[in-house]
Amino acid sequence: MKNPEELRESLIDDLDQFDKDYLIKSIICFLDHSQREDLKDSIDREIF
Repeated sequence: MKNPEELRESLIDDLDQFDKDYLIKSIICFLDHSQREDLKDSIDREIF
């Protein structure tokens, strides 16, 4: 089992192989409604 930092880095490396549009749509599908609202709010406030 990887530690949290190793898992994070491994996921970043894996996800880097995907097309940006596909990746965004796929990740959004994993979020529940409240997480989508939080993400939308963050984007609207230009936190990213």
